[in-house]
Amino acid sequence: MTQERYEIIGEKFEIIDEELGLKLCSELEFLDKDYFQGGNLRYETYRKQEKLHGPSTYYGNAEEVLSQTWYFDGVKVGKAWRYYPNGQLYSLERFIDGKPHLAQEYFYLDGSPKTIIHFENGVYHGETKLFWPDGTLKRECIFRKGQKESDQFYDENGNLAKALS
Repeated sequence: MTQERYEIIGEKFEIIDEELGLKLCSELEFLDKDYFQGGNLRYETYRKQEKLHGPSTYYGNAEEVLSQTWYFDGVKVGKAWRYYPNGQLYSLERFIDGKPHLAQEYFYLDGSPKTIIHFENGVYHGETKLFWPDGTLKRECIFRKGQKESDQFYDENGNLAKALS
């Protein structure tokens, strides 16, 4: 298992993510908050000289976490988590220098995989898979450095319906 830590420690934040090759630590400077009309927290973001810097968390009306994304000097880095209003994970996205990197994973409300897209420094690279709600493969594409090499579609029973190359 790879080491992963995204946390605030006193007046600093730290990101250690072996999967993404990240080891970042920095001072937290300014916490910006906004509230819904009823008084519940809408978001809290940390900033450094007007740029997002540290965790940025958004909430729903009932104060449930809807998303958390980390920034370093205004650039999205590391993992971003998005949630359905019931708290179930909607997506896990990975970023390097503001660009999608490695697997971007999206889920159905029941937690089963919906879409998995692979990137390399912001460019489609590797497998992209889409799934039917029951978990059966719906579509599979292979990309190499942004160019689609193959594309296969499957019916609800998992049978190959169409292949494009």
